[in-house]
Amino acid sequence: TKDLFSSKKSGQADAVIFAFCQIPKATEIYLKENNIPFLALNRSPEESDFITFNNQMAMNELVTKSLKVNSRPVFLEMYAENEITVERRQGFVDACKEMAIKSYECLEFQSLEEIDESLLKDLKENNNSEIIAMNDIIASVFMFKALKYAYKIPGDFSVSGFDGSSVSSVLPCELRTVSLQINKLGRKAGDWIIKRVLERDEDEYQVFIKGKFIEGNTF
Repeated sequence: TKDLFSSKKSGQADAVIFAFCQIPKATEIYLKENNIPFLALNRSPEESDFITFNNQMAMNELVTKSLKVNSRPVFLEMYAENEITVERRQGFVDACKEMAIKSYECLEFQSLEEIDESLLKDLKENNNSEIIAMNDIIASVFMFKALKYAYKIPGDFSVSGFDGSSVSSVLPCELRTVSLQINKLGRKAGDWIIKRVLERDEDEYQVFIKGKFIEGNTF
């Protein structure tokens, strides 16, 4: 950590922004000891400044708009212990409970290659036709594999993603998802720089941005 910041030619950093990653504890301690303001993007450390999305609330909204009481949904995820995964999974589970959905399941993948013909067959045989993926990448891979093996979407499966990633633009139809509006995240980060660096404002800066539901036509 010390080597990282001492290599800055102009001296001490004015501020540090950590985008889409965890802040190493040693780095956090160093920054606080040296009074260097720092900001976490897409993470929500309790005692630090952050700008993030309310993943749990947005996932809850998506599930509520997509499922019915007799649905048998499956939540597809990777990196089970990751903060973002935990938040989105909890939003899915909470919504299922609120809707009194009795049969729901969470599946964790170690690799996207696990989304194969065998998995699709098992899901279909168990009437697990509603697929809620933790992000658009997983949803897109699921769709490509389903279409490869002649399943219809919607029809045999209904699929939603989450995050509004540009990767879904290659799909043959518009994916149901939640857009996390990255541009808004950037503008808020600019506001933080003005407050912390230029105005020397020391008030806590913790912002949750609301996701935007995208109807799509995959459900």
